[in-house]
Amino acid sequence: MNLDALATFVHVVDGASFTAAAKKLGVPTSTVSREIARLEETLGTRLLHRTTRKVALTSAGAKLYERVLPHVAALRDAARDVPEQGSHPAGSLRITVPNDLGTSYFAEVIADFLLLHPQVHFDVRLTARQVDVVAEGIDLALRIGRMQDATLVARRVGTLDAYLFASPGYVARCGRPTAPLDLLDHACLVFRMPDGRPIAWNLTGPEGRSDVAPAAHLFADDFAFLRGAAIAGAGIAMLPGFIAATDVAAGRLERVLPRYEGPSAPLYAAYPSGRHLPRKVTAFRDFLVQALRARPLDAKPGSMKHAP
Repeated sequence: MNLDALATFVHVVDGASFTAAAKKLGVPTSTVSREIARLEETLGTRLLHRTTRKVALTSAGAKLYERVLPHVAALRDAARDVPEQGSHPAGSLRITVPNDLGTSYFAEVIADFLLLHPQVHFDVRLTARQVDVVAEGIDLALRIGRMQDATLVARRVGTLDAYLFASPGYVARCGRPTAPLDLLDHACLVFRMPDGRPIAWNLTGPEGRSDVAPAAHLFADDFAFLRGAAIAGAGIAMLPGFIAATDVAAGRLERVLPRYEGPSAPLYAAYPSGRHLPRKVTAFRDFLVQALRARPLDAKPGSMKHAP
C-alpha cells in the first residue's frame, strides 16, 4: 500500500475537503483526488462520501483513519525532528495556548526561549477550544483545569488564581462592595466557558466559602476582553491575577473584596503519550517550568495594591 496515499487520505479527512488537503500538500486538487481513488481501488471499498462542498468518512474510512492517524503523525514527527540530530534543540515546534495566556505572559516566555535556542521555530495556535493534539500535529499544549484526555501526558507547571477587580472610576461612581452578597447590586463582568456555562464566582474568605451568582451585565469568553471592560469602568470582573497585575501596579485597576479569593485552576503542559519527545519539546517544557518558578502566575494578594 502506498504510504503517500495514506498520508493524503489523513490530510483530506483533517481538512474535510480535497481542496484543503491539496493546499496543505502543495499539489493540485486533481492529484489528491487520484490518490484517494487509487487507495479506494486498492482496498476495494469506498472511504469517503463526496459532495460538492465537503467530504465525509464512510464507516470503512473511519476505521482506516483511526488506525493510520497515529502512524502518520509519528512519521511527521520523525521528519520534523531530523534537524535536531545535532546537540541543540532545533526545528518547528507547534504549540497551542489559551488566548489569554498567549497574548500576555507566554509571548514573553517564548521570546526568552528563542534567545537561547534560535534554531527553534514556533508555530503557535491561540485558541480557547480543546485542540486534538494528535490529529493536528501539536507538539505541546497548555491546558487550564482538570485534564480529561487519557491519551496525553500532562505535567503541572503552574496555578492560576483569580481575584475581583474594578477600575477606580467604577468604585468612585458605584461604591465598593464590602461582602460577597453586595456583588448582587453591582455590574458584574463574567467569563463564559467554551461550553457556554458562566464561570462560577466561588469566593473564599475569612468566613469560609461564599458562592455568588451575580446578574452579569456582560459575558465574554476572553479574559483580556473582560480586563479591558473593567479598565473602562464597565463593572467588576473576576480575573486571573497575572492578567491584572500590571494594571493594578499602574492604578488602572484595584482589587475589590481584597480579603476574598476566587477559584484557582492548575496549568498543565500536555503532549502525546507513547511518543518519543524531541529535544525541542523537552527543552521548552523545562524552560517553561523554570520561567513559572521565577515569575509565577499565581500573583498573591499581598503583592497587589488595593484600596481599603
